[in-house]
Amino acid sequence: MNLRLFPKSVLFFLSVFALVLQSCSEKESVIQARRIEINRSKNFEISGVDISSQVLIGKTNTVFYDSFGKAVSLLDFYKNNGVNTIRLRTWVGENNAYSLPVMASFSDEIKSVGLNTWIDLHYSETWADPGNQAIPQKWKNLSLTVLIDSMVQYTKLVCERTKPNIIQVGNEINNGLVWPVGTMGDTSAFFKILRACTKQCRISAPNARILLHYAGVNNALAFFWWMRDHQVEFDIAGISYYPKWHGRSLDSLFNVMGDIQFYLRKQPIIAETSYPFTLGWNDYTNNVMGAEGDLLSGYPATPLGQYSFMKELVNRSRKLPFSSGVCYWESNWVAYKGPVSTDGSPWENQAWFDFSNKALPVNWIFKNP
Repeated sequence: MNLRLFPKSVLFFLSVFALVLQSCSEKESVIQARRIEINRSKNFEISGVDISSQVLIGKTNTVFYDSFGKAVSLLDFYKNNGVNTIRLRTWVGENNAYSLPVMASFSDEIKSVGLNTWIDLHYSETWADPGNQAIPQKWKNLSLTVLIDSMVQYTKLVCERTKPNIIQVGNEINNGLVWPVGTMGDTSAFFKILRACTKQCRISAPNARILLHYAGVNNALAFFWWMRDHQVEFDIAGISYYPKWHGRSLDSLFNVMGDIQFYLRKQPIIAETSYPFTLGWNDYTNNVMGAEGDLLSGYPATPLGQYSFMKELVNRSRKLPFSSGVCYWESNWVAYKGPVSTDGSPWENQAWFDFSNKALPVNWIFKNP
């Protein structure tokens, strides 16, 4: 188009019109950005369960039953009893039980029944916790720059494939992640990794809330304060609380949660917890908790004791002057390989179903706390 053919008055009108359009476009972009920020910062009460093991259990003939002995669909059963969020772990690579293709498919199934998804990035090919943060084989011997880029690309892929409501960057990262690079011995690398991965979460999952995860009560406030002061982006401060490992005081737990919200303005939640309904076992796999010393005083290892412990956590969480939440770890991990398996479930005495896979009273703590 030859603009010299138009009168100056017309050119002036066209230039003004273009500026108006640009201004409207920029204003709409700002409004949309603000909507995303509001959606992300609007906390909701998290009533969650981690059922990652269901991708293995579902391959067997395991059937779950309600308290009357009627067979149920696990996801529908949880939803009908007040669960609103399902947590799933992902491991790096495709040759493991919790690979991205497997967990993304399960995530789609969860969303199809109207439940929120919470994706837990382990950044490892196996379990990650305060004592284990093994770097994936394919990321070994990379320079820090290339490692960070690989982790960022993996984070982007997980976010785009799963479209989570909550995205968790690292699992129980008290002592770092992707060892030996991201250890607390080199906090510079640790924070560079976290800043890059959380930033990618903001880009690839703008409506999701970012969760950082710390195991225990002691030093939890200092840990999350440290994250904030080093410009690591996060919305939720997730704490693991198991009485066996993290102290016997519920008052200390909830005081720390209150401090996190007061000083840091982050949403504190109990990201992992559990409790046994028995000290017995239903297969030959060693259970993680099976001794009287693992228990909290006043809460015996009985169906009622399990219910009462969880009822106390949920009730106290809901009485806080801010939104919080509770997520139970592996509520479905029954002895799915049979009674003589030595590689079955180390958790069946902490599941929400008894040794006949019949629903225990703890299933009602979210709906009728």
